[in-house]
Order: sequence, then structure tokens, then C-alpha cells
Amino acid sequence: MKKMTRFFLYFSLFFLVHFFPSYSEELEEEISTYINSKNIFFDNENNKVVLGKDSYINNDEVGILSDEGFVDFKNNEIEIKDKFYLLQNEEIFSGYNLKADTGLENVTAENVSYIINANFKIESNNLVKNQNIIKLYDNYVTPCKVDGFFNCPTWSLIVSETSYDQNTDQYKHYDTFLQIADIKLFYLPYFSHYGQKAPRKSGFLTPSFNILNLENNELNITTPYYIPLNDQADVTITPTINLLKTNKFSNLLTYGLISSSGDTSISISTSYDETKSEGKTLYNTIEMSDKSVIDKNSHLDTKLIFTNNLSQFNDNRDETNPFEEMYINYNKYNTFYENDFTKISLNAVTAFNVEDQSTTPNSIPELKYYNFVSPAFFGKNIYLKNQINISNIYRNTALYGLPNNRYNFMLKNNYKNRNYLYGFNLTNSFNNILNLDYVNYFDETYEQGNRLKNIQIFSSEVNKTYNFNPRNIFKTKVEGTFYSDFSRGNIILNEDTKSISLDYHNLFTENRLNGFDIGDDDFRIAYGIEYKNRNKDNPITEINIGQAYNFDNSSEYISNIKSDGRTTDYLSNIDLNFNQISSITQLRLDKNDLSVKEIFTEASLSFKDDSISLFFNQTDEDSFVGTEESQNIGFSAYKKINDNINMGYSSSFDVLSNYQPYAQSLTFNIFDDCSLLEITYENIRYNDLNNTKPKESIRFKYYMDYLGFFSYDQNFNNLFKNFGEVNYGQ
Repeated sequence: MKKMTRFFLYFSLFFLVHFFPSYSEELEEEISTYINSKNIFFDNENNKVVLGKDSYINNDEVGILSDEGFVDFKNNEIEIKDKFYLLQNEEIFSGYNLKADTGLENVTAENVSYIINANFKIESNNLVKNQNIIKLYDNYVTPCKVDGFFNCPTWSLIVSETSYDQNTDQYKHYDTFLQIADIKLFYLPYFSHYGQKAPRKSGFLTPSFNILNLENNELNITTPYYIPLNDQADVTITPTINLLKTNKFSNLLTYGLISSSGDTSISISTSYDETKSEGKTLYNTIEMSDKSVIDKNSHLDTKLIFTNNLSQFNDNRDETNPFEEMYINYNKYNTFYENDFTKISLNAVTAFNVEDQSTTPNSIPELKYYNFVSPAFFGKNIYLKNQINISNIYRNTALYGLPNNRYNFMLKNNYKNRNYLYGFNLTNSFNNILNLDYVNYFDETYEQGNRLKNIQIFSSEVNKTYNFNPRNIFKTKVEGTFYSDFSRGNIILNEDTKSISLDYHNLFTENRLNGFDIGDDDFRIAYGIEYKNRNKDNPITEINIGQAYNFDNSSEYISNIKSDGRTTDYLSNIDLNFNQISSITQLRLDKNDLSVKEIFTEASLSFKDDSISLFFNQTDEDSFVGTEESQNIGFSAYKKINDNINMGYSSSFDVLSNYQPYAQSLTFNIFDDCSLLEITYENIRYNDLNNTKPKESIRFKYYMDYLGFFSYDQNFNNLFKNFGEVNYGQ
């Protein structure tokens, strides 16, 4: 407002005094200014400019309209008795009965309106300016449309007094009501904030409220306080206070630093709780992380956590489990030459209670090196990828055959070349993996010592593509894979070959066991038939089907997938898309009767403003060794109700395990041009045998332009115990 008014005054007065009444069209064109000069007079004897009715001045940046006033330079006085109106860029300032000195150090006005950025509106009964302090009385503040969602502004502030400091760009509000529609909801005796021109300042951020337990009177309020230290660093203090109890308190202190060489963050969480049975009252967590850019080819990531806090997710644990975690990761590109990569990492988790020390592996340290070359060999390009791993894995407890110490050296070489012969594409690949291990057990019942393992995997794929037209592609392929290994030592070790899968893409994977501790010792041939379509009128996007023949039906992999005989089940992928309907399906069909052993499918129906999605996953008990039948169903939907309301719903559950795990959420969004009300209901249940806390809650969040948001959470875990019954969740 100060900038606009001064610009208007100095510009208009300079123009009037020096050029009025000898105003010329040539000058008007030069500075693109219009002055309604017939209503503006200059009293040279009294050094006074008289503004008549509808006096109007306009140039490219500012427009001024005023009624019946004067500018008295002799007596240092400005007065506009009636309406005045100023426009600059997207800011509009208007009012009545303006009185001021010619330096605009002291100003008064009535019925003031101020519009910023085309939508933020301030209306005030009185304005008083003294030096750099502007005071507004009986104010109405809103960024919303006047004829909004409720035929009035959706939200507004009713303020008795506002004090604005032009030097610091700070607003102070006294006796304020937050009003939704025409209903006053909150009263704030005082709050302050800064404008867009101000640098970062200390102050309270938007608070939040949370009702955790109605029975125990757990009503919390969280009030963050922000402190900028300099242009690159800041601190936020976030205390959470129980309004009805004094035996619980928590605080989170976070420090952040951002610079051209990286960023650093430190958080310290402290909780005071006298309700725990173990008698401990103080719980702490310290977390530090740093990312430093050393140069354009290397960076360093570090993270350190120490905690003696209680688990927030375990339902029946009343004791702390103090532990520390340390993670250091160094990444270096172009280490020795272009396109190679080195990674050195250290990851350690240590529990301070001996009985809590677990099988969690600690890498202290691990080194990985990768490079890639493409030399010419007999006129043909071959592709060579090399990998070196050196690691030391340590754990406190040897469980399920996992050692306390494992020192490992691995060298992996992959050679690949591609050829085109007589219309066929030929791809050959050879992998050589050398693994050298030394394992140690604290328990002498396990055998320990050295193990040498050398693995060779050779694969060759032949495929041919048929193009019926540019939008329809048919492809057939056959791949043969030979796997052999040599071992020296009697150490039995399985650290990296725990998971197993069988799908269409897995058929053509060189190592189907996802690791090298257990060998996929087999010679096999896999075939695949693939069809891809890009014609919008054809609902079939892609169909793949394949199968593998294994020459050794006693291999580890064949045993785990319960393949009765040498051939695997049929594997297929089917993608469909027609208009608004699309689906993706992965199938595993029994090779004997084509019954479904596994299915993963997702279908969706999408319109401009609405969508529905359904997924279904099923794994038969005869699919893998050690698995039980499982069925999971999920559903999600999005609906635009009107221009101001939409809703989303999602649900998923296990059909065969008493409908648990179970997850459900329902969200309503009610919004307009200046606010958003978000209502979310969540219900989550588990059956993981780890006493994971269930959760059922409803959350309200109300976002307001310029002010941030207010939130309210209601946790229902204290109300329900069994599904549909009281105390479900305790």
C-alpha cells in the first residue's frame, strides 16, 4: 500500500506541477499517460493542487480516481473528502476521506478496501498510519469469492485490530475470529504472520489437535515453533501437550541445513510418560542424516539413529528396546575410467540389551565395483559387464543356519553379444560367478570354515518377429539355459536365495532363484509366444504365453515350484484395453488340466471424472513348497460428485484368513477457490502374529489459502475390540 500510494502521489504531482497546464499529445504518447485535466487545477499562488470530481490519472502501471480533494504543499496536507481509488498491477486500494501529509508519513482513511493478488481482500472501517506502522480497525479478511460455496465467503477472519509494520512486513492481529461461512468457529486473542516480502522469521506454525483416547482423557495439541538461523539453516521445535493430563509430554526438535554441497538434518525426539509399568519416564530418539556432494562424480550419504523409545506399532510391549543404527554410503562414478561405478557402504544395527540382539545382518563394510566395456571381437561388438563385491556381514545371533560372521568375495563377469542371421535375432550370454566365503559361528554345533563356489551360466535366445502391419507384432522365441557350479568345502549356506517366483518373465531369467548361495542347477529350454497390438480398435494390447522344459526334474527350483515332471506350468500375461476399460492379468495354469494355480489381475474403468479399480490375487497351496492358499481382494473408486465435492474409497482384505489383514479408507474432499476440507476414515487390521496395533481413525483437515491448515484426528482404537463390538483394537 505504501509503495502504491507514494508512486501515485509523486508521479501525479510531479507531472502536474511541472507540466500542467501545458500538457501535450506528444508527451502523452512518450510516457503513455492519461490525465483528465479538465477536473484538475493548480493554484500557483498557494502552491496547491485542487482535484475536482472524477479526477482520473492513468498510465501503464497505475490508475488513480478521486473526488473533490486537494494537495496543499504549502501546509503539507493532502485531503480527499470522498471516494478515492488506486490500481497498480494486481493490487487495488480504495476508501473514503483520505487525510495525510504530503510525505505520507501520517495517514487516515475510512471504509478502506485492499485487494492483493486479485483475490486476497481486506476491508476495514478505519485506517491510521503513523510513520511505518499502519493500523486497521474492525477488519474483514478473506481470499474467497464473495458469492462462494455458501453464497458468501467460505472462510474469513473478523479482526478487531491489525497492526502492519512496513519495515518488517509483519502483521499482528488482535481479537480475531475464524469464521466459516457466517459461523464463528475459533477465537484467537492474538496471532501474527509475515507478508510475502519479508524474509524468514521466527514464529508459531499452524497447530493441530488430536483426540487419542476418550476414556483416558488424552487430548493433545501440537504447536510447532519455527526459528530461522540464517539463509541456509533453521530449527523447528514441536511440543505436544496433553491438555487434560500432566504425566505425558513430548517434543520434537529438528535442525535443517541446505547448501550447495548437500543437506544435513538432525532430529531429537523426547517423550515424558509416567504411565508405563516399568517405571521409566523419559524416552529419547536422536536421528542424524547428511548428504554431501564431494564433486560432480561422487557423494556421501550418512545416517545415525539412537533410540530407547517404545514401539508405536506393537500392541503389547511396555519395555524399551534401546538400539543404534549407523549407515554410511559412499558413491563414486568414473572411478578409474568413464562409465564405471564404486559403492562403499557400512550398515550396522546394535541392540544394547543382549537378549534383544537379533539376526539382523550388519555390513561392516561392503564394497561394490561395476564397470562396462564394449570391445570389438572378430569384427563384432561384445558387451562385457564386471562386478566385484567384498563384504563382511556380522550378526549377534546365528539362527536358521545363518552364520555370525561371513566374509565374502564375489567376482561376476557377464559377456553378451547380439547377431542377426537369416531373419532371426540371436542373443548369447555367458555369466561367470566366483564366490569365496569364510563363515564363523559362535555356536560350535555348526560347521564353519571356507567355501569356494564357481558358477557358470550360459544362455542363448533365438527369436523372430513378424509384422502384420505397423500396429500388430507377433514374436516367437526359444531360449536355452545351462547352469553348472563347482563347490569346495562342506559349508551349507543360504543367505541370499530365500524368495522364489514363477511367471512369464521369470522363464527367461538366467538365474531363477534370485541369488547364488543355492544353485539353479539345471539345463532347460523355454519357449515364448508374444503378441503386441497398438490398434486402438483392438481390445487386446498384449498376450504372452510360455513354458519351460527342465532336463533335471530334481533341481532345487523345480522342487520348490512343485512341478510334477520336467515341464513347468503354463505362464501367461494378458493386457486388455478398450475405450475406458483396461485390465492386466498374470496367470499360472496347471500343465495337466489348465486349472488356475496363481492369478494376479487388476481391472479398471475410467471416465473423465470417475474411476473404479478392482484387483484379485490368488495363490494355490500346490504352487510352492511351504505355502498355503491365499486370496486377496481389493477395490478402489473415485467419484466427482460436483464441481466442489469428490470422494475416494479403497478396501483390501484376505478372504481366507478371517478377512485379515484388512484395510479400508474413505475420503471426502470439499473444496472451492480458497479452501479444502478433507475428511478421511481409516480402518487397518493385522494377523502377523507380532501384536501390531490395529488402527481405526477419522481425520479432519481444513486447508485455507494464506493460513495453512487446521487438523483434528479421532482414534477409535479405545472404542472397539472385536469387529463391530466395543473395545475392538485394545
